[in-house]
Amino acid sequence: APQQRAQLKLTVRRGAAYGDVVALLAREHCHIVWGPSESGELWLVLDEPHDAPRVRQLLAQSPLVEDVLELVQP
Repeated sequence: APQQRAQLKLTVRRGAAYGDVVALLAREHCHIVWGPSESGELWLVLDEPHDAPRVRQLLAQSPLVEDVLELVQP
């Protein structure tokens, strides 16, 4: 399943424009591999996997983003 290789799980803030979210993710070199779910969750992979902690922190500061979790690979 695509979610299994995702590095971040992002929850979009209710009311945020999806196009703005997509632009934000593109700027940070994130790619959506699954979602959005009904609750606004997106599973993301990064061009630079080791950047996940930094990118998570940066995305978490965006007004478009409700929450971001770093997913631990099995």
